[in-house]
Amino acid sequence: MLKECIYFNSVALSRLLEREQTVAFAPLGLTPTQALALDLILSTPGEVPARLAEELCVTPSTVSRVVDSLYRKGLIDRRQREEDAREWSIFPTDAGEKLAPAIDRAYLTISRVLHDKAGADLVHTAVANMRELRNALSDPSPIEKRSLRK
Repeated sequence: MLKECIYFNSVALSRLLEREQTVAFAPLGLTPTQALALDLILSTPGEVPARLAEELCVTPSTVSRVVDSLYRKGLIDRRQREEDAREWSIFPTDAGEKLAPAIDRAYLTISRVLHDKAGADLVHTAVANMRELRNALSDPSPIEKRSLRK
């Protein structure tokens, strides 16, 4: 039964990947989630936390905790938005920008490890299939669509 259970297999895979990511980002003093968030902030400076949450597929409260931790490390800065003083834009600091090459190298290391262990074709196919499944499951179901119309 567990062999066919998507939940069990996705969680088991997630734990294995988390270990690889943790090892790769530990020398930078970052958790995998912090590294993902900082990488996104580096590529889209000035983003608002709500958009980061959407991009990272996490809750706004999770993003708040991650942003706070990156701020305490001196890797990002928060600036009040001119358009809406209730919102903050997130920007990398010089220290955050200096980590960009190391983050890229860590991702490359992770990629090499996964390709060596499972093969590049399997990894690429798995990522594409997971993205497709995630997108399909993210769409409201027919039942949810009906309740949204009410």
